[in-house]
Amino acid sequence: MKDLEKLLLWFIPLFILEYIVNISLSWLLTESAGAIIDNKSQLAQLFKENNIDIQKVIIILSAIKPLLAFATKIAVAIWLFLFAKKHDSKPFLWAFFGAVTGVVSIAIFYAVLIFEKQELSENNKFLTSQ
Repeated sequence: MKDLEKLLLWFIPLFILEYIVNISLSWLLTESAGAIIDNKSQLAQLFKENNIDIQKVIIILSAIKPLLAFATKIAVAIWLFLFAKKHDSKPFLWAFFGAVTGVVSIAIFYAVLIFEKQELSENNKFLTSQ
């Protein structure tokens, strides 16, 4: 399980950052829509007091959001590459699959590993029984 723990050390902080950015962006978009309609909202006053342009903050968070999503998929791809190489699978194929699908590819990789081990043990039983 040490390999999975290494992935979690990469993945969890990136996932939490991505989640915080998503929540913040959703909240800002909702609040900014209300601030445009009603200039007396707390958010509008807070941003005016601190000379912060809410549209710039929304643009920055909108730019960060896909970068964090990409970073989590790259972390999965790197981990899958290293782990597949260790198990004599096709590392580039698994890394590509991890970069495209993200965490789902890890579950599929483990399912394939279990299936291959089960098939190998059945073949060994068949050969020893003959």
